[in-house]
This record gives sequence, structure tokens and C-alpha cells, in this order.
Amino acid sequence: MKKIVFIAFILPLLLLGGCGSKDIAYSEMTRDSQNIGGDLSFEFDNITHTAYFGGQGEIVEKYDVDISRNWLESANRVGLQITAPINISDHESGWAKLNNEKIEGGNFYSIVNGKRTNTAMFYPAVSADVQRIDLTIVWQDGIKPQEYTIVIRDGTSFAI
Repeated sequence: MKKIVFIAFILPLLLLGGCGSKDIAYSEMTRDSQNIGGDLSFEFDNITHTAYFGGQGEIVEKYDVDISRNWLESANRVGLQITAPINISDHESGWAKLNNEKIEGGNFYSIVNGKRTNTAMFYPAVSADVQRIDLTIVWQDGIKPQEYTIVIRDGTSFAI
């Protein structure tokens, strides 16, 4: 009798709630279409999910405050984009964390003609002191977090 009660109680919970967050395939990270950061080398490692910018003798450009992009300080920046996995349908429930700053409500997706696209855009501030940045993305509620890393290669300089 105890087994029947247990199964009758637990089975519906598992069916309704699932067994946790869902894993989805990682997307590839690319440079943003405007090449924010300047003429920098770029490489993305699909195994470690790491984007590498710059290299010996290359310079990361500096950008002024731009409220429309939520750049609240003048800083050296690199731009990158990630297309959301194909099975993402709720672009409002996701969140990201970049430089320990949480971006909620899917506000990292680009907007074209007043509508959110499936392309996530990020423009982290980098410097001689900040050459590695961790990026966490939850594409939508119920999807497991994905971890990406942005690295500025040794030998890269920063415009003043």
C-alpha cells in the first residue's frame, strides 16, 4: 500500500514539474556586426565556450558613454553576439550575468524594428586589469545556465 501511495503522489509531481532544468546545445559566439573593440583578432573555442580577442600589438578601442546601449561609463569594450538556440521560444524570461551584473527579462537580446530578435548582444568593458570575463546565460526559464568566457589575449593594449 505504501508503494502505491508513494507512486500516486510522486509520479504526478515529476510529470508536471519535470526533473529539473533542461540542457540545450551551446551556440557559437561571434563578433558583433559593428566590430566594437576595433580591428581585433577573434577566435571562439567551441569546446571550452571561450572567445579570445586581440593579440600582440592589437589595441582595444575606447567608447564614450552611450545610454542607448546601457554604457554608463567611458570604457574600452569588445562586442560579441550569440544567437539563441533554435528551441528557445520565450525571449522574456531569460537572464544573463556579465561582470557580476545581472541582466533580467531577456534585455540582452537585440531589438530590430521594435521587436526582440533571437540574438544576444554583449559589450563588456575590458582593461589591463580586467582581461577575463565570465558570462552566464539562461536563455529562458527552465533551461540550464550556459557558461561562456571572454578573454583578452596577452600583448593586447587599450586605447586611452
